[in-house]
Formats: sequence, structure tokens, C-alpha cells
Amino acid sequence: MKSTEPNLKDDSGQTILEFVLLLSIILGLSITLTGGLNGKLAVRWKSLVEVIAWPSDTAIVVR
Repeated sequence: MKSTEPNLKDDSGQTILEFVLLLSIILGLSITLTGGLNGKLAVRWKSLVEVIAWPSDTAIVVR
């Protein structure tokens, strides 16, 4: 007797697809987090430098 159910054991290409999906998720998260943290980190460093160099009249510019 022959089964009419499709053969679901053909998983060729699944590994590469999983790799590509995981890589894109990791890249997206790292770009998002890096972009968000860099701005806040720069502001924090600027405030710390201003506190350390408080008696100075030199303007501090973050590039």
C-alpha cells in the first residue's frame, strides 16, 4: 500500500536558510543597538569630560 502523504524528510537547503535568517537577525540587532547606544554614549562621555575639565573655558565638541 502506497502512502499519499508528501515526503517531509527532504530538508536540503534548510541549513543555509537558517544560517541566512540568523545572520540577518544578528546583523539587524547589532546595527540597531550600535546606532542607539553610540548617541547616548557620546553624550555621557561629553558630560564626563565637561565635569573633569570644568574650570576650563574651552568648548567641548563631540564629532
